[in-house]
Amino acid sequence: MADRIVKPDTGNDLVIQNDDASAKIEINEDGTIVITPGTSTSIVLGSDAGDDLNIGSGKLLVEGDTSLVSITGDFKVGGNNIEDSGGVVALTFDGSGNTNLSDKILQRPTIKDYAETGNALGNTVADQPIDITDGNVITATLNVATTTFTFSNPSATGSGCSFTLILTQDGSGSRTVTWPGSVKWASATAPTLSSGAADVDIFAFITVDEGTTWFGFTAGLDMDI
Repeated sequence: MADRIVKPDTGNDLVIQNDDASAKIEINEDGTIVITPGTSTSIVLGSDAGDDLNIGSGKLLVEGDTSLVSITGDFKVGGNNIEDSGGVVALTFDGSGNTNLSDKILQRPTIKDYAETGNALGNTVADQPIDITDGNVITATLNVATTTFTFSNPSATGSGCSFTLILTQDGSGSRTVTWPGSVKWASATAPTLSSGAADVDIFAFITVDEGTTWFGFTAGLDMDI
């Protein structure tokens, strides 16, 4: 069996190593502890499945009495990104607690107590854009004689993309809307908006071809709120 050597290093550091220095533990004066593995590039802490922490051999393994966390070589964290082994970004954290999946698939989740992002446009202008990336529940007050809407940035073809639009007449009422030509209504007939002051109408839209065609639905007219 090789000898074990315990010796001081430079200053007040302490080094514990085997006789050929292929593996060692350094306890440094600045409070850091550096563990240098031997040829197996493996560090094992603990003695059974209840308390193991194994770092090395291309993996991080944390084992507990009732659970197992394993991070293999297919997992990479760099900066604010989590990437797979091919360098494809799966998640991005923006530093404010938000997570961006970059249009990747989140498969088979069970979601509870969730919300959709709202996009409050305020008073409309004559040419009013709606950018889906700003939120999927849009509210707006019709503030000009005719508001012409445009829709932009839906999900890519093959994915369903939908949003809800809640329109409120201003104090004058009788405001009208011109919809994008890509919107298809039942029986090819666009709905007639409620005309009273402060009347509220709700519409829903869905596309599966990146906005080439939007199917429009009247969810409620002259809602009493």
